[in-house]
Amino acid sequence: MGLATIFHMLNQWIESDEEDVLNVDLGPAD
Repeated sequence: MGLATIFHMLNQWIESDEEDVLNVDLGPAD
């Protein structure tokens, strides 16, 4: 994984609730 992917995952985890964290691997939830 590149740094961009890691930072994206961290941002998803920080900004989301527990349920949303489970969906990080599926890509952005836009």
